[in-house]
Amino acid sequence: MDELMKIGEVSKLCDISIKTLRFYEEEGLIMPTKVDRFTGYRFYNDDAIVQIYRVKFLRELGFSIKEVREFNESSINEKLSEIEKQIERLKSNRQMLSFLKKQKGDLIMKNFVNDAEAIGKWEFEGSALSKADYLAGKTSNQVNPLMTSLYFLPNGEGYWVFERWTKGMLLHFSGEVYTYEIEGDKLYLTTRFEGKVREVKVFKKVDAKEYNLREICIKDDINLPFVEDKKALGAWEAIDYIDYAEKKKYIPKASKENLFLKAMTFNPNGEVIVENSEHIFKKLWTKGKVINQYSHTVSDYTLKNINGETYLIVDWKSGDYSYQGQIYGCYVLKKI
Repeated sequence: MDELMKIGEVSKLCDISIKTLRFYEEEGLIMPTKVDRFTGYRFYNDDAIVQIYRVKFLRELGFSIKEVREFNESSINEKLSEIEKQIERLKSNRQMLSFLKKQKGDLIMKNFVNDAEAIGKWEFEGSALSKADYLAGKTSNQVNPLMTSLYFLPNGEGYWVFERWTKGMLLHFSGEVYTYEIEGDKLYLTTRFEGKVREVKVFKKVDAKEYNLREICIKDDINLPFVEDKKALGAWEAIDYIDYAEKKKYIPKASKENLFLKAMTFNPNGEVIVENSEHIFKKLWTKGKVINQYSHTVSDYTLKNINGETYLIVDWKSGDYSYQGQIYGCYVLKKI
């Protein structure tokens, strides 16, 4: 029988902690050759040590616990394919990072390269996990996409969720860099989340006009007369954020989210004081409406009495509305 080694000796020989050895044992990846039933000491022979090296080697190559447990010949090809994709993603990230610099706390494009083909308006046509999937007809079933249209403004100017753009790239406000390619009248926009490709959105060219921000921004008629609504007067505390479709059948509940909107106070003079997580500022209001004179938007509000409590539900018109015409949610506030 092979000479047996204690777990401490094996730990030093294999350069692996005792804690990790016990963890691998719990996961069924390695087993001691012998366990003393009186002391609980573990002993390992040469075959067990070879298995420890094997597990350690596979883990260093990036195999998960599950992949090590189920390892077979096809696992090698699968891991090779995965690593090749990671290499391509890292190359793409390196290329994108080379175009960025930090200035006054913001990420901006280092050098603007114009793309005359991109300038103008594009309308959303569909999306897929990849360009190849889209061309093969494997499109997603996404309904009412957030980006219904896409604009490329002159000189790399940004708008809405895009800070800047340069040829082949758009810098998202989150810091992600989206890439695009144009073929004929189609633009394929590759979106990313945490550096990984999320999906490819496809747009069709509408025109090549050199738009400016004023032209693409939706503006409501804010010149509304003040009509008092005594039921709205007073202070309201935000308690929930809901999908727009939920507002007619809302059931009160306290949101678990850290809400951006904190409170609103409706004053008799037609002013409403709005507090969010960043600022406190003034808006205007009239019966059934909250008027933002800065963004030129008018948001509807409704009052609901549920189980003796009064709630105010107000449409949330953000940049999604100003640049895409979409209202995705509402804030719910409770009378205080």
